[in-house]
Amino acid sequence: MERPQKRSKEDCVTHEYPSTPHPSRRDLHRTARPRRIPQLRPLSRWDRRVLFGLPTTLLLVALSAGLFTGASASAEVPPQPAAATATPSAALPATPSAAPAAVADAQVALRSAERLTKEPRTVAAKQRKRIESLSAELRALMTDRSDAAASRAGERQPVEAARAADDEAQDAKAGRDAAEAAPSAAPAEDQAAPATAGQEDGTTEPAPIPSAAPAEIAPPSLPTDVTPLDDTADATIDDTSDAERPETAAPAPTQGEAADAAATSELKQTTEALTDLIRSAEASAVKIKPAPATPKEVLARQVRAAREAAPKLKKHARALAGHENGEIPSRELCKVGFARGEALRCDATQQLERLNRAYRARFGTNLDIVDSYRSYAAQVATAASRGYLAAVPGYSNHGWAVALDLGGGVQQFGSAQHNWLRKHGPAFGWDNPGWARADGRKPEAWHWEYKAR
Repeated sequence: MERPQKRSKEDCVTHEYPSTPHPSRRDLHRTARPRRIPQLRPLSRWDRRVLFGLPTTLLLVALSAGLFTGASASAEVPPQPAAATATPSAALPATPSAAPAAVADAQVALRSAERLTKEPRTVAAKQRKRIESLSAELRALMTDRSDAAASRAGERQPVEAARAADDEAQDAKAGRDAAEAAPSAAPAEDQAAPATAGQEDGTTEPAPIPSAAPAEIAPPSLPTDVTPLDDTADATIDDTSDAERPETAAPAPTQGEAADAAATSELKQTTEALTDLIRSAEASAVKIKPAPATPKEVLARQVRAAREAAPKLKKHARALAGHENGEIPSRELCKVGFARGEALRCDATQQLERLNRAYRARFGTNLDIVDSYRSYAAQVATAASRGYLAAVPGYSNHGWAVALDLGGGVQQFGSAQHNWLRKHGPAFGWDNPGWARADGRKPEAWHWEYKAR
């Protein structure tokens, strides 16, 4: 037995593995299957009936129904006369176009007359009396005209209702006659058509759609009471000119229209007469400037205003409750309008303004304010300069912004200014206190204090 020879490395062949992996065991036993293409099944008899028979039947039914409806349309709706189709309001007498303008002119004239009689003008008594007479007459005409229009409207309502009922009855009767004269519907067997052709012999071809020929449908028959038109009638041309044609007589106005026209004419004539009279009176009139109010009238007006405002001004007295004497912030005070640099509590300022108007109407000048609100530092300075005449700092009414020191004659007892202010000041809440009067413990004619009423 021969020993196998030893092979060298050169004799060995290197095995080269493929770059792609080997297929798995499952893939080795799987065969490639061709892609299945779905097959369309043949149409059954029911499918052919649905696809081809139903549209054909619907088309025939629609054509037959439309033609028969169009043929009987002329017979169902008889021509209506113009009077039957008109609305009930068209039969009412039309309001003249000039009536609204005449009423507007009358209203303008009445307003002008009222303004002329109220204004302070020198108008002659005769003209004034004539204007008032024409104004009353014009108002009466407008009232009568409105009452007559309302009565005519009430009379028309039953007539309009009766006309509307007659029109409805005529329309209902015409509809019943047209329904009875309408041709009967075509037989069902004539309207229905075979759904498909070749169903008996078993063929699968769809039946052709029958064409709706005009000859197969009977033309609509005309009613017996209608006469056909002559073709030669269209060729005849009316050569009669507008001038040769007889004029159509206008409808005669009704009694209501005649009454409206007469009332409108009378209204216009009265308005024109009143307007002419107003123009002549304005041309000859002279405006009179009213005299200024007397001091007594001004005082009465201001007292009435102060009395009305007093209940609302009490809230300002409570607004300063949280502040100390002489330490009231400026935002809580109101400046005096006729005295620069002076300020008081707001309710005291408003009543002082009213008092000053009455004072100015009486004496021709404003109240002369020497001192008003004092801060605590100002009270200390005043006490240092005046001594016992000044109050103790922190206890003065000037520190509460409700006290004034006045000049201009008020500072003297017995003067006209002092007496007038002493008499009328309390109506506004301002008065010379008892301790400061002539018989008081410390007379000060110039010192005035405010007390909310």
